[in-house]
Amino acid sequence: MEQDINLNRLSTHLSRDEKQCVKDCIAILDWSEQRSKRIMDKTHSMISAMRKHKRKIGELDSFMQEYGLNTDEGLALMTLAEALLRVPDSQTANMLIRDKVTSADWWEGQGKKGSDWFVKAAGLGLSLSKMTFQSLLSRLGEPVIRQATYQAMKILGHQFVLGRSIQEAIKRGEVDHKKGYRFSFDMLGEGARTLDDAQSYLKAYHHALDYMSQHNKTVSAKDSHLRHAGISIKLSALYPRYEYAKHHTCIPDLYDKMLSLCIKAKQARLNLTMDAEEVDRLELSLDIFERLLKSPQLDDWNGLGLAVQAYQKRALPLIDHLIDINQNQKRRIQVRLVKGAYWDTEIKHAQVEGFKDYAVYSRKINTDISFLACAKRLLDRRDVFYPMIATHNAHSALACLDIAGENQDGFEFQRLHGMGEALYDNLRKDVNVPVSIYAPVGTHKDLLPYLVRRLLENGANSSFVNKIADYSIDVSEVIKDPVQLTLSQNQYRHKCIALPENIFSNRLNSTGLDLADDETVKGITHQIKNNIYSKNFDFQNFIHVQSKQSKSLSSINPANHEDNIGNIPIIDEQDISYAFDQAYKAWPKWSAQDIQTRAKICENIADLYQTHMVDIIGLIMREAGRTYHDCVLEVREAIDFCRYYANQSQAMFQPL
Repeated sequence: MEQDINLNRLSTHLSRDEKQCVKDCIAILDWSEQRSKRIMDKTHSMISAMRKHKRKIGELDSFMQEYGLNTDEGLALMTLAEALLRVPDSQTANMLIRDKVTSADWWEGQGKKGSDWFVKAAGLGLSLSKMTFQSLLSRLGEPVIRQATYQAMKILGHQFVLGRSIQEAIKRGEVDHKKGYRFSFDMLGEGARTLDDAQSYLKAYHHALDYMSQHNKTVSAKDSHLRHAGISIKLSALYPRYEYAKHHTCIPDLYDKMLSLCIKAKQARLNLTMDAEEVDRLELSLDIFERLLKSPQLDDWNGLGLAVQAYQKRALPLIDHLIDINQNQKRRIQVRLVKGAYWDTEIKHAQVEGFKDYAVYSRKINTDISFLACAKRLLDRRDVFYPMIATHNAHSALACLDIAGENQDGFEFQRLHGMGEALYDNLRKDVNVPVSIYAPVGTHKDLLPYLVRRLLENGANSSFVNKIADYSIDVSEVIKDPVQLTLSQNQYRHKCIALPENIFSNRLNSTGLDLADDETVKGITHQIKNNIYSKNFDFQNFIHVQSKQSKSLSSINPANHEDNIGNIPIIDEQDISYAFDQAYKAWPKWSAQDIQTRAKICENIADLYQTHMVDIIGLIMREAGRTYHDCVLEVREAIDFCRYYANQSQAMFQPL
């Protein structure tokens, strides 16, 4: 399917001021004191009811509370789970297990009244492992303990995953089906590294759809628990270079693969949702989604869905964009609304890349507000959307019900397999809103990314899942109205999360360029072609300007431009000799300068490099043939070194 690539529809919202984004969300909600009190009262009653039936809280919920990320044990477990499956040899695995198991006190606190059996068993097993490691016979026990630790990770993973195959998942799902739950199967697998990996994942998706379709044919419609069922697809599993730099090849390829899956889902009367991934992939996903939405082969099918992450500052504009593009399509879009599971990654990515701001909200409470605003927009437009509201937070769920009003048709809630049972078992006693279980399906080797995200997402001490299982925390402390709390404190940005340029205490971080943004890349390309690239580039004049630090680098650009971005300038031995001569002549004066003067010069150079980053990128590309990404790293490294040495020299070499 030949279409023009249409990117950069929502990227302008990535660097929007967080305060303004939150205010926009609150304005949409029209949050009254009456609504706030009504929801808080219902939430208080709901949590009290959930805590009366502790076993229903969930084994994983209890486990997360006991081994949260605010404990040494929780951090050790997460590190172990994240790394163990990637360890290539037994010796390294032994060292890793020894380090993590002996670094924490697993048995401390396991005598708490009412501790869950699953938590007790885990604590006992890990404490015994610790004692074995610390004994004189530890080396004799290492192979046994290594296998036991692998098995423990598998057991933990089994609690998160419904089945190793779609067949096993459907069979295990019969219990929840009898309780009235629907299913949305998440076929584990993402981040394909090779074309063979991508092809393998594609076959797995097709196999799952084929089996689900066949199952529906062999089981009566009344008894089948795959009615209204769906499957989630991660695009990164279907293409090894699912990134902006490869958008001209990855988008057409992924469209063809997704179309084949969608056609099969349509024929089987199943739903298919494009799952959420990192921020810099949304525009790519949206382009593919729009193509599928307009495909005549998918007419009269309302099973196409997209996941929306509320922690992105562009979540609400994304929903408005979906309304716009669906105006001429006579169908409903399924939207899975989630809060987001890549927050740590997005924050660190923005800092490392030196972006102007974060693409996600810096405060959890702002994400909660965005989630409610997005839910309201979706629920208000049920003519366009079929909202699938995914949350384990009782306040968020009850707030969405309140927003929906008396009309509680045309949407559903979703929860993760193994979590949130108590909430939705209680909720379904009072309302008739469908609930789907987001059920991961896959083998142990594909579990790693999913497991780590769940540990990060639900193991944090700010997580509702973590707090609900901690009976030492009063119910009133578990629930907070995010809107009222924000308005009362008038706090919008997280005070401990500085903007990317301010992450260092004693110097500025260099500013980078977002090379996943279509407009940014086009602007760089245009500026380079029309400024630096010329056959008549004056190298000696460039050196002269650098040494004087008095003129803009752009002043050396000649009037004759060359559109060929691959035109390589001729820099001969005379140019090189001139550069060294200038450096030699400048040395006596430079060596006589005091530290403060030298530091100031270094800081000025850093500022000049930052101002003229694109011009310098052009020079590096011509000289070394490097990619945009490598050029940006090269310039930023020079800027950071200038500022670092300026700072360090003044701290270490004070005048006598």
